[in-house]
Amino acid sequence: MQPRGMSCAEINWDLSKVELWEHLLPGEPRVARKDADEIEEDVDVERDKHLDMPASYVNEIQIHSLDFERRYPQGSKTIFYKKIKVELYAPYFQMDGLIQRVTIYADYEYTTPVQCYEKYLNRSDCLTESRRDFDTDTVTDFFEKDRSDHCKENNRLFLILQKIIEKYHRNEEIPACKDVAVREFAMIENEIRIKFHYDKDRSTRATRTFIKPPMADRGDRLVFDPAMTYGYNPDPTALPEKSLDLFYNLDKHLKDEDYSTLCVRDAETEIMGFLKRRIDENSNPQLAISLFDRNRIAEMGESGVDAVKGPNQRHDDVAREVDPLGPYLAQIGNPAYISKAEAYLLRDECLNNFKQLSIDKANYILRIIEKHAAELEKMQTLLTQSVDLPKTEEDQMLAKINEISFNVHVLETYLNRHRDLVPKRYKILVDRLQQNPYLQVLQK
Repeated sequence: MQPRGMSCAEINWDLSKVELWEHLLPGEPRVARKDADEIEEDVDVERDKHLDMPASYVNEIQIHSLDFERRYPQGSKTIFYKKIKVELYAPYFQMDGLIQRVTIYADYEYTTPVQCYEKYLNRSDCLTESRRDFDTDTVTDFFEKDRSDHCKENNRLFLILQKIIEKYHRNEEIPACKDVAVREFAMIENEIRIKFHYDKDRSTRATRTFIKPPMADRGDRLVFDPAMTYGYNPDPTALPEKSLDLFYNLDKHLKDEDYSTLCVRDAETEIMGFLKRRIDENSNPQLAISLFDRNRIAEMGESGVDAVKGPNQRHDDVAREVDPLGPYLAQIGNPAYISKAEAYLLRDECLNNFKQLSIDKANYILRIIEKHAAELEKMQTLLTQSVDLPKTEEDQMLAKINEISFNVHVLETYLNRHRDLVPKRYKILVDRLQQNPYLQVLQK
């Protein structure tokens, strides 16, 4: 021991010195046993054990998994902070999968919302978070992976197309005064503005602006007027550009603008289709249930196992709308008409692929079952061979065995359901192929 009157700076803090420090836990200090074998060390530790923790005076707390998942009284809780209201919900409590909503207000009476942050869980459309700004009336949605359209973020704010700006890298094979760096199509001002790249040892760069003619005067009716363009060249010795070259450049830029505008419109069409789908997803939100959700699988029963959606089954509704013959027609260029021999080949290939996919799916489930069964057998053998196993470890092993047994039961039910549905799905596929316009040639 060390004198009580010593300061912290004077105390020797080397805990390995037993003459200075008294060790309460068995097996300490370990440096004194560094040369002993692991088995002998455990025996020595048990022999030196002289301090037992008192047993708990209360019984083990048993909480059902559903009660633990509910988390809050009646499944929800609201907390008020300074100008902030926080709403918390248990999983599956809200029909849309909402688990948290944080609303920021401008006043202390919580009447004028400014921003709102929402978090979601178990959404089949992969929605995880939504942010809304009430001042700008914009909503931004965030998604996790596994969406069929691979969307990660969606901002619901759309404006009128006012300008298109294109930027280009430097092409060393073209003079800087001819190499376009930035091209801007200004729809409101009805102009095409071009900025060229900087030349070496130049602090300014060439520019060119075209005033677009009316739509009726474009194409074959395009007539060039020198007043339709003006520009700047930092080289004072450069020759003025010819009117014929300017005419060809104007015609090229007008055609490029039409193509760029068409690309933007195509993107808008794709976005509108995406927004329509998001409206359907928000109007009828679907929650995904794991195959290993013990409580909800039991509530749904065996007949509901097939309705459970896993990570790769979140968009079955989209898959049902796809033409089963579409991928095979795309391989041959989507012709308007196919011969009878081609129809036979496409039909057989489609049916054979369905059979192979069904077999692969069943084999995949079987491999998972075998893996879980091997783990279950290992755990059971370990439990039976263990002697004087502490009760806590035994309870943990029994809980693990029960969990694995439940997972095996769910997978076997899912496999049996898959085997029962394959013939029905095969018949539906055959009927759809018979009704396909491309395969009507087989009926003749």
